[in-house]
Amino acid sequence: DYNRLSGTLPPELPTAFEFFNVNANELSGTLPRNLEQLSSLSRFAVASNSKLSGTLPSGQLSQTVRQILVGLTQLSGTLRALEDHLLHKRSYLLHQ
Repeated sequence: DYNRLSGTLPPELPTAFEFFNVNANELSGTLPRNLEQLSSLSRFAVASNSKLSGTLPSGQLSQTVRQILVGLTQLSGTLRALEDHLLHKRSYLLHQ
């Protein structure tokens, strides 16, 4: 959080990632394309990166995901797949 990072996110993340937190930076570009394959991911936070664009994942995220923060970005798309996933876990937080 708040590291004043700039540039783009990598096209893919290592599959062993558990926490991906780059909130409140100056990142641009699109989300990594392999988010749905990260089997250990528990926190995905990219909020407050106003130049981050592209679409939200349309498929199912790992059952390990506990927190998703995507607000204050240029991300688009439906959160329907995410909402269905989150309805089964009360510990989830979703910020749009």
